[in-house]
Amino acid sequence: MRYLGIVVGDIKSSYDVIRELKLRSIPFILLKEGEPVPNHVSAIILCGAKYGGAYERAVIYDSNPRRTVLKALSVATGREKFKLVVIGLDPGQSTGIAVIGDGELLEAYAVPSSDLNRELDKIFSTYEAERFLFRVGTGRRSDSALERISMDPRASVELVPEFKNWLPHVFKRKGLKRDVKSALVIALTAYAKGDEELC
Repeated sequence: MRYLGIVVGDIKSSYDVIRELKLRSIPFILLKEGEPVPNHVSAIILCGAKYGGAYERAVIYDSNPRRTVLKALSVATGREKFKLVVIGLDPGQSTGIAVIGDGELLEAYAVPSSDLNRELDKIFSTYEAERFLFRVGTGRRSDSALERISMDPRASVELVPEFKNWLPHVFKRKGLKRDVKSALVIALTAYAKGDEELC
């Protein structure tokens, strides 16, 4: 798990980013402008602070906390964008969604199936990635979601039989709902060439 630093300038912006980090259980520290960055901090988010190029691996808050945090996580790996984002989908009455960017679990949650296409639009617009790999459980398929995914030239789809239910220790999280855990298992299924890029 990577630590992020928040350089506090504007209180409201900082609060929005802190809430997003807590939602994702991402550890962070607060820094005053000009304060040295500890070695364990992988990237910095500037919240209304004046930016003079003093920070390496810095991201400026762009009024969208989710997109800002995801960009900071990407920058923390030394890239401007993710090379590969793998999304596990467990369709059902509610759809479990798990997102892994360059081998790190970024978010895992569920949405009502009626909101799935809207959520896919958010994923495509929020994540800066070279490639998206959607792994979709075959238990209950959403053809409209598959159609939406196919519209993006960066995206590919794999249909994954749902027969595993275990997670590698590094990806275990407390309190995951059943469909969310299933989505994470689906996302981690070694099913296609290119999985060496996942970890």
